[in-house]
Order: sequence, then C-alpha cells, then structure tokens
Amino acid sequence: MKATYTVAGAPASVFKTLWDKDNDANIMQEQPNGTYLWKRTITLSEAEAADKQNLAFKVVINPGNTWLPKENFYYGDLLQRAGTFDVSITFNPENDNIAMTATQDVTIPSAGYATFVPSVKTNFSALGITAYTVKVTDASVTLSPIEHEVLPGTPVVLKGAAQTYKAAAIWANKEQDSQFAATTELKVSDGKMTGAGLVYVLANKSKGVGFYRLAENVTIPAGKCYLSMPIEAGAKDFIGFETTGISHAAMSATANDAMYNLSGQRVDSTYKGIVIKNGKKILNK
Repeated sequence: MKATYTVAGAPASVFKTLWDKDNDANIMQEQPNGTYLWKRTITLSEAEAADKQNLAFKVVINPGNTWLPKENFYYGDLLQRAGTFDVSITFNPENDNIAMTATQDVTIPSAGYATFVPSVKTNFSALGITAYTVKVTDASVTLSPIEHEVLPGTPVVLKGAAQTYKAAAIWANKEQDSQFAATTELKVSDGKMTGAGLVYVLANKSKGVGFYRLAENVTIPAGKCYLSMPIEAGAKDFIGFETTGISHAAMSATANDAMYNLSGQRVDSTYKGIVIKNGKKILNK
C-alpha cells in the first residue's frame, strides 16, 4: 500500500480540525521530485499569533500511524505576528525533513519608499529591496542598510522599485541560520498613538520623500510606523534623511540576478528546480 502523508496540528483556523490525522483536506500531494506538499492561505488573529505553544503541527504517515517530528513542529518563530499568509508545508520521506514556507505581500508605492513591519523573517535584499534601520540624532535622521534577514516585528524603511513583492520565509526541522536583531528608532503604533508632540511619519509630499510632522488630532493606525523626534527638532514640519552604507542602486543590480532555492540558499544558473528570483517563484530548467 502506498503511504499517505497528512498534516495535523493547531489552531483549527489553520488546519480546519485540531490534530486530526484523518482529515482528508490535509492530505499532502506528491510532487514530481518525490516530496509531498500541503498549502493553504491562512489568517492568524492577534490572539492566535501570541499563543506560540498553540502554533504547531506534525506530519502523520499511514499506514503505521507515525507522527513526525517526535517533538511538535512549532512555527511561531516563523509567523510571529497576526496577518494573512500563503503557507506551504513540505515533507521529504527520504530524510524526514519538514519545512514550512510563508509568504507575505510587500508593496512599495510610486515614491520608491515605504515603512513596513514584516510578519515573517524576510531577506529583503533577495527581493531587490533595501531595508533600513532609522537613527535619530538631535534634529537629523539617518537610514542605515540592513545586510541580513529582518526578524518579524522589526519596523523598517524600505526602498525599491514600485510594485508588490512576495516575501518568503522558511522554517525547517533542522539547524537554522543565525538570527540578528536590528536596532532602530522607528516605532510601531498600537492604534492609540496620536500626533501629540513631535511625531513624524514617512510620506511623499511637497518637499519630497521624508518624515512629515503629524497633526495632533490624527491617530496612527495599528501596525503603521512613526518617529518620535526629540525637542531639538523644534517644530519643523518636514525632516529629510541621509543614508549610509551600500547604495540601493548597487544592491539592486546584484539582486536582479540573485536566485534562492526554497530553503533560502543562494544558487546559480545551473540549479534545476523552483527558485525565488526578484521575489517571485520560477522554475529554473
């Protein structure tokens, strides 16, 4: 009898039923390369994203009723924030490797700049985007490029071509790459933050792209970014910024040719299979 592989886990909003090895909707589909795939668009609420111990699954092999891995596969480190994601789970029966991939849309407007708070660990340079931390000194703002993956929940300024990108993050039941926390003075609104005081938001208005002072009676929506400037900034309506490090033009030229496999490893043109290039999945033959 040919083996079947079923995903069982929690919460029910993701897997339809809780830890149900008999749910046919969660049977993984065999792929041409011999691996098995489960995919779905899911939405996590704030409460679900905060309950890390309830974000878990296993792959059930039948016949035999074998549950892998031995310890639950906790994916809270991948999806650390509420949101809607395209999620896929792959299983390789040759080595029992399990990987989960989540993608999130990242939109850069026509101005070429945006603030963003990723819900998945994101390698922005692989998308052809430069991500920056923000440093405030007296009345000036400096952007510094981030040269590693950005962890979920880290507010950043993004620079790139105007379009919507697919940010993909991968978590596997194997040793992960080292993770780095970026230090930034950009903040994320809880939905109660207003423009009272010296509060600025990134915008493209009459003076170009920069940080514009927010009116005191305006409330910043939850999840949106802002800067709190020191008293030295005075009452300026607009504050521009300087950038340090690698220029976006140099970074984009490299990123346009860069390809990554579904494990997040950079590959060259000789690699055969599905790769991520400029934020899109393509089949490299």
